[in-house]
Amino acid sequence: MPKPLFAARLLSAHNIALLAGVMLLFWAPFWSGHRLPVFILLCVGIYVHARSRQWLPSGGAERRWGAILLLLLIPCLLATPNSYSFRASMTLSLALALHYWVGIGLLHGMRQGGHVQAAKWIGLTLLFWTLDGGVQFIFGRDLLGVPLPSGEMRVLGPFNGNLHMGLFICTLMPLLLWPLAKTRPWMAMALFIPMGAIAALAGARTNMVFVLLVAIALTFRLPTWKHRIALLLLSLSPALVIPLSPVLQSRMQVSATALSNETGQIEQSLFEKLDTISSGRMILWESAGNMLLKHPLTGVGPSAFDRAYPNFVTRANDPFRHRNAEGKYAYHAHQMYIGVAAETGLIGLAGLLICIGLIVRWYRQAGAAARAAANPYAVSLAIIAFPINSQPVLYAGWWFPIVLLLLCGLLAALEDVPTASDE
Repeated sequence: MPKPLFAARLLSAHNIALLAGVMLLFWAPFWSGHRLPVFILLCVGIYVHARSRQWLPSGGAERRWGAILLLLLIPCLLATPNSYSFRASMTLSLALALHYWVGIGLLHGMRQGGHVQAAKWIGLTLLFWTLDGGVQFIFGRDLLGVPLPSGEMRVLGPFNGNLHMGLFICTLMPLLLWPLAKTRPWMAMALFIPMGAIAALAGARTNMVFVLLVAIALTFRLPTWKHRIALLLLSLSPALVIPLSPVLQSRMQVSATALSNETGQIEQSLFEKLDTISSGRMILWESAGNMLLKHPLTGVGPSAFDRAYPNFVTRANDPFRHRNAEGKYAYHAHQMYIGVAAETGLIGLAGLLICIGLIVRWYRQAGAAARAAANPYAVSLAIIAFPINSQPVLYAGWWFPIVLLLLCGLLAALEDVPTASDE
């Protein structure tokens, strides 16, 4: 009799949801990527919702997640009828609506201390990827046999062909380092160095900004000024990998040339200098601004940025005005707030800002113990929301579930009674 009981507990909806939540990260580089854990969470969420026999959830965290989803979904629905790509916008709106139950499933798994367990397993995943990236950089192949991309020297680990690993490491580091920073500060700093270096070796300057933000956040967590000064000095360590990364080295040289203006060519305008330094972001943001000016309320449609882009080009030297080898113009705006405004207008931007305001309000209203439990997730979300940086598109299939994972971890921690305060 004990064995069936043990199996039933092991295969409970809570444990399945918790495992699927961790899989959103761990399983990302493997077959089907985010789709398999998202499908599992969708099924768990529908099961939990049906079992409650209530149209509207009774739990506070579930209601809060419902409010966030409506603030994101309604602008997408309003923008879809006049979208430059109706099919893409309708598909995204439907997928976003289904994520309501994905969130319900995540919240179910994050309760009963699940947010603490999830943070630990995600931290172990990040450490494995850091080790894997180091092996790939030194030996040319990672632990799974994935080769280092030829020519670029980008450390991508098992994420062959994209920059997701470095982005995940630098934005999710607080889940591992925040709890350690108070009780084992030197261990936290010792782990920060290789993780930051591997994130930087992905060759994206965005990651270096995120790593610096992690360091700044952790300085408020460390117990003494001695530790804080040491961490601030160590936060410069990812910059030491620039000579080891041809991609970063090339980009830094281009930026330095634009700033010094010693090319002997016609002097660049401030806009052109900033565009060179930001790898073409200024032109993208200018075109996104044109989209907003033409469609101020609802934008060009969710997931329609690329399709709409040629209609809003104003510069002859815009490198995105012609299709690339993949048949695309500009994938997205490379900045969350600008992208949301361009695709869903001022209504969508207002919805996103209200979401952020609500999350801050819920955090401030919670007790000290609940805030302490939620802090690792809050720091990661704050880093993702930091506006002065290049960012992934919010509704990307590989990125939105990670943001949702952090949000559900935060909401569950604010309501869950922590087993032990880390203060």
